[in-house]
Amino acid sequence: MSHSNANPLEAETPAPVFTGETLARLEALSSSYPTRQALLLPALWLVLESRGWVSQAAMAEVAQLLGLTPAYVKGVVTFNTMYHTHPVGRHFIQVCTTSPCGLCGAEDTLQAILRESG
Repeated sequence: MSHSNANPLEAETPAPVFTGETLARLEALSSSYPTRQALLLPALWLVLESRGWVSQAAMAEVAQLLGLTPAYVKGVVTFNTMYHTHPVGRHFIQVCTTSPCGLCGAEDTLQAILRESG
């Protein structure tokens, strides 16, 4: 029996994200940014709007469109916690747990969310 190391979420080649209206929106945004690299964050937000998460295939597509390396795009995506690299539910609640947020009551907020949501 053979086991595949492939990601089951990307077993099939997904359709491109940037076609039709989404591509038009990206191109319209491009005039507002000084470089294609500066357009990376808005491009990733368009992926999130379209798909709900940023897959490896979408990262590669963005890299190709913007003339960036896939490694650079992946570095930005994985550094920023607002870009989901796996499917998430329709409602996604995230509580900041940095020291400043902790001083402002983040733990109490988290406990209240957990208590109310079960």
